[in-house]
Amino acid sequence: MWLPFEFSFINIKNKQNILKTTTLIINLKLLKMKTFALIVTAIATILYFVSTAALTGDSIGRSTKEGIHVFNFFFWFTIPIILWIIYFIRQKK
Repeated sequence: MWLPFEFSFINIKNKQNILKTTTLIINLKLLKMKTFALIVTAIATILYFVSTAALTGDSIGRSTKEGIHVFNFFFWFTIPIILWIIYFIRQKK
């Protein structure tokens, strides 16, 4: 089988360039993931405070259930927590 170039004779400079390129791509992906996690966390925080205000202060939407604030917290922050866990796991690799 004929190949246009010999794979076994890649010089060290090309290997270093390939490593730099792959680390740059990984860093950009992590930066995008971190930005997305921050935005989702900010949106979840705003929605959490709005829904908490409705659950405690509104005369129509007031809830008297036990644990409704814990449920409200986990309802809004489940996706940001998952995103942050994925980000930190990928960052360590």
